[in-house]
Amino acid sequence: SEEKRLEIEDQLANDKYYSEAKAVGVSFNQRNGVLSAQEEGYMSRWIDRYSDEGFGTWRGAAVSGLAASERAFSTLLNTMRLEYYKDLTVGQDLSKAEKKHLASFVNAMTGRGGLGKSDTVLVGLNRIFWAPRLLVSRAQILLGYHAHAGLFLGKGKTGDFRKGKMATVVGKEYLRMLRPLLAIAALAWMSMDDDEWDEFTDPRGPKFGCIKIFGVYLDWMGGFKPVIRLAAQLRTGSTVTFAGKEKEFGSDVFTDSDSILWNFARTKAHPSLGLAYSMYTGSDLVGRAM
Repeated sequence: SEEKRLEIEDQLANDKYYSEAKAVGVSFNQRNGVLSAQEEGYMSRWIDRYSDEGFGTWRGAAVSGLAASERAFSTLLNTMRLEYYKDLTVGQDLSKAEKKHLASFVNAMTGRGGLGKSDTVLVGLNRIFWAPRLLVSRAQILLGYHAHAGLFLGKGKTGDFRKGKMATVVGKEYLRMLRPLLAIAALAWMSMDDDEWDEFTDPRGPKFGCIKIFGVYLDWMGGFKPVIRLAAQLRTGSTVTFAGKEKEFGSDVFTDSDSILWNFARTKAHPSLGLAYSMYTGSDLVGRAM
């Protein structure tokens, strides 16, 4: 409920580390704030403007479900970001520049990547692409940006900014991530036959990393998979179909680097733009007639 949300927000604001986290760049969603401070999936002024009308008007009824979803999602993310920031920094002797670096890492780990001073560009891109910050964050995590290139980019990363310490702190977080990944891989290996295991471990195919339960494939990778698949397909010059058939680039007019990149862009397009394009072409992303 809205009352519970306000209660949790008060608790966060009264946390002694909240002001520090916000000052060094941890991204806390603000429903009533500017668009750039809102979570990408709910970046709209309509939710705040009409949600208070409830089901008494058609506009209130239209956004009431979105408002409930936004409350749950944004409140959870705000809590996660503060707790994760505290986990990385409390008890550590860190400079302001180092805390800013770890705040950026916290944002990326929770799906809110950034482009530094060019962050405002992402607000405009959100009208064309679905959740560009999420896509940026996935690329940053996969490339190890905060453990490598990110240590050298940006102002203030001299003097009291210890690159070795930051690489160690971020590196430990990657090691922590490996434990559940290895556990999932071990369970998959024990429950799959050889063909299924090959599909599970082949990053070019749609079944990569998927857990099969009663004939249903569950993708738990949270936005990382499309980026990994694209990189693997472009690197190898081939792709794998859902049926497990390997196709080299150039084997047909639909399988080449241009088509792969275009299909990736379509999957990341804003839903309204993607729908308009599908209606214009007469077919959806997988070729079904509209």
